[in-house]
Amino acid sequence: MVPMQYNDKTYWKYEYNLSDHLGNVRIVFAAHSHGQPELMQQTIYYPYGMILHQQNFGGTLDQPNKMLYNGKELQDDQLAGMSLDWYDYGARFYDPQIGRWHVVDPIAHERSWVSPYNFVQNNPINRIDRTGTLDHEYDVDLKIGKVKRVSEKGGEVTHYFNIIETNNAGDKSKLAEYSLNINEFGLVPFPESGPNWGRYGSRDAGGDNWASPETAGAFFGLLYDWAKDPLTDMVYFDDISGDKGQDIGHTTHRTGNDIDIRYFGAGNGPNVNGSSVNCSTCWNTISNRSEYSGDLLYFSTYNFLRTADKWGFNQNYAYPKGFPYTKDKSHYVHRHHLHIGRR
Repeated sequence: MVPMQYNDKTYWKYEYNLSDHLGNVRIVFAAHSHGQPELMQQTIYYPYGMILHQQNFGGTLDQPNKMLYNGKELQDDQLAGMSLDWYDYGARFYDPQIGRWHVVDPIAHERSWVSPYNFVQNNPINRIDRTGTLDHEYDVDLKIGKVKRVSEKGGEVTHYFNIIETNNAGDKSKLAEYSLNINEFGLVPFPESGPNWGRYGSRDAGGDNWASPETAGAFFGLLYDWAKDPLTDMVYFDDISGDKGQDIGHTTHRTGNDIDIRYFGAGNGPNVNGSSVNCSTCWNTISNRSEYSGDLLYFSTYNFLRTADKWGFNQNYAYPKGFPYTKDKSHYVHRHHLHIGRR
């Protein structure tokens, strides 16, 4: 949505983008009052992002779209009478006129063989840089509960996650490795099944298991850590985020940093969202079943949330009031699942 000013009032208008394989916004259009698409902007780029040709078709009340090359915002502030025309990538500003950054990569020491000012290793036709910094390979250290970025092994697309165990002598070994491809919205698809985890509930169009790379690494660590707990049980998760970071029914599940977890003992059957707090997958019902006592449910949940806290999940919710390692709110909506999130 974009603002429009008219008679000292602000109105909002829906605009839609058509982008290429690099996320470059080529066409911007809006819905005309007669239901036909209305062309607002057309942009053609040089390979390194400088604008070759642009036409804006909107009226005087329309503001030109500035989310352009790689989907990044054009900074066209005036400097000494000249337009800056840099793009904001988060960690750095990129200058498409020279095809370089103006400052070094914040973690350039991990890639000494290439200039710290280079842009996508001089291959703008096939590569993009989403944040302006090196990324891609992570060690998930189970001993210290940390996810550390260690190399650029994955290139611009694939993110590798190494599950690292340390024995009593201090020797490290790799238990497993996962490779996940990042999409244009900076999210990776978390595996739907693993040694001690699976899915429950229905699936949203485009998938609902998309996580930020950092949260994916922390969730791997949490699951592998949880496997060592004496009360360990299968972990069944549902929504994380949509593939485009879109709202999938939960206002918090849009950044890939929040995960819904089925209560232990409820299994992975259909998600029952009944209005009663005693639905078949709800806390009250599970804790009253003879085969899964309230104490076992309580301490399994307690140990799991304690482990989640170790891995940086600090935005957690559960049904019982005053439950440890939670924000102690939003109880009713979490009657049939707990929520873990990272902020």
